Amino acid sequence: MTSEMMQILFDQMASGQLSRRRLLAAASAAGLISGLSGETMDQALAAGENQAANQAKLEGAYDYIVVGAGSSGSIIAGELSKTGAKVLLVESGGADSAPTISNPSIWFYNVGGPLDWKLPIAPGGSSINAMAWSRGLERDYDVPMRESGAACRY
Repeated sequence: MTSEMMQILFDQMASGQLSRRRLLAAASAAGLISGLSGETMDQALAAGENQAANQAKLEGAYDYIVVGAGSSGSIIAGELSKTGAKVLLVESGGADSAPTISNPSIWFYNVGGPLDWKLPIAPGGSSINAMAWSRGLERDYDVPMRESGAACRY
């Protein structure tokens, strides 16, 4: 439970919702101060600064809003932006650094837990559903391009 609480605090710091001072105060009050790493705090603070800079660049309107920066969402957003469209890509998940993601033999621990917000999922996701370990065939990556009629290979 303490590592989950620390992750929540670091996520809040990384998203710009929590300052370093408030993180230290919250961790101290929760008895989690020993779990703090200076390197992790620096990374979370840098991420928070990055989020603040990104928020300052938000447009008033977008042509497309893509929800989810996984395997599909990233490609869709990239292809749409190549057309000159204004695209907003929204992602609420963190880094794919959980041991249950990097170890394919225990991927099932990702389902129904904090990584998927305990929501029911459909097969086909990348990290959470172990699709990062299940590679498609070469022809699966040939996507027809509407503009030119040529195939685009990823």
